[in-house]
Amino acid sequence: MNNMIKEKKWNVCIIGAGTAGIGAAYALANYNLSDGEKMNVILVEPYPILGGTAVNAWVQTWIEGINPPYLEKILMEYGYKPEEIRKSILPACFGGGGNLLLNHEKLAEQYRKDMDAALNVTVLTGHWFGGIKSVTGEGEKQKIHVITVKDKNGNCMDIEADFFIDSSGDGVLCRAAGVDYYIGEDPYSRFNEDLMPKNDQYDETSLNEPSLFYRVLPPEKSQSDNEFLRNIETVYEKDGKLLKPDYIDSDGYANQRFCNPMTGLGLTGYECLGKPEWAYKTAVNRFLEHWKFVKTTLQQRYADGMNGSYRGYLVNQRLWNYTGEFAPMLGIRESYRIKCEYMLRQDDLTELIDPDNLKDYIACGSHTVDFHITHNIDRRKISLFNKSIKPSGIPYRCMIPVGVKNVLVACRAYGASHIALAARRLNKDMAQLGWAAGFAMRECVEGDLDDVRLVDVAQIQEKSGFKENVQRLMDMYK
Repeated sequence: MNNMIKEKKWNVCIIGAGTAGIGAAYALANYNLSDGEKMNVILVEPYPILGGTAVNAWVQTWIEGINPPYLEKILMEYGYKPEEIRKSILPACFGGGGNLLLNHEKLAEQYRKDMDAALNVTVLTGHWFGGIKSVTGEGEKQKIHVITVKDKNGNCMDIEADFFIDSSGDGVLCRAAGVDYYIGEDPYSRFNEDLMPKNDQYDETSLNEPSLFYRVLPPEKSQSDNEFLRNIETVYEKDGKLLKPDYIDSDGYANQRFCNPMTGLGLTGYECLGKPEWAYKTAVNRFLEHWKFVKTTLQQRYADGMNGSYRGYLVNQRLWNYTGEFAPMLGIRESYRIKCEYMLRQDDLTELIDPDNLKDYIACGSHTVDFHITHNIDRRKISLFNKSIKPSGIPYRCMIPVGVKNVLVACRAYGASHIALAARRLNKDMAQLGWAAGFAMRECVEGDLDDVRLVDVAQIQEKSGFKENVQRLMDMYK
């Protein structure tokens, strides 16, 4: 296969097979060009299993949002009823309701099955982006021709393509091309967002923190962790009072028998930048300590006669046990944000989408601003602002990196402010971005365009089903 890849020129190269990258691949799978030829697509992914955080980080909750047609099909195959799928496009407060749960193992199998069945999509796992080998033009007219990918042994291979979709999560291709990017909080003067202090006080290290999911089960269905918890009192009690390990910032929650420590591992998103192996190893060393703390806290609350819950954990979960399993990938919520033709911002979240005037929107979300760390943003102001959020659009321009002609960004690194990304970074948001990016590439290749800016966005909205989905959403909206 490697020789075939080296010798072939691809119409589209997708870097990263997470939720967005997979969405793009579904949009391009088995697509026939007007001359009868199938569009040639290559999907490059470091992990052996496709799916990104929704699969490898066990983020199985698909919070309310529009379901692209390929996702609707998958949900139907999961056994979800049409009414459940329809309602899942909006939160209950807007007339919908119901997060959907997609088992990560089953989803990975579905992805692989569908990609193997796509006659025009070549999947290359176990390979990382290595750099840009060939590029022409300067400034606003830069065009990438050849990139290098490498395997775990350092072996390199060139991939030549007409167009690229950066679905890496961290915007690796765009950053390598010299596109500007942002990290952490934005100063008020950058986007004039009222949630930020007007004195331009901001912190670039303030990134939403990652999590490492681990599995816990009721005692009758898992191994005992009594040995694991032995002598726990000497670690966490002093003068009869429970102590929290210094690095635990929060406690997280247990959902569907998976514990999500949220910020409970004491790792900041900024610490993880450029150090994925260190970050994962540190999280592994700390998550057992997190479970110790949760178990001990629940036991103390039970002994004190408090039968409710400890934040995200029911008291009866004091009897649950650790199974010895944790996710193979750290759940990263935020890293680099690429400077794009348009940056989604706070005010965009409050503008109700209009199916009769879709502008250049290609995705729609309705989730609230959800921070897992704040340095200079008042949480009370966030709570008040969240009351004004409506189902709102994400423009196509948010995927166009400044200065590059043949690349789209479809991942959490798309054009958005720190505030906007905290509301529009969910699985379904990424699925929509990837799906739209795939349809944009159809237009580029079919129309023999040399710049992604030349795409007729109305065609994407129509052909991708987005326009129809927005109408469904508004028919339900209260």
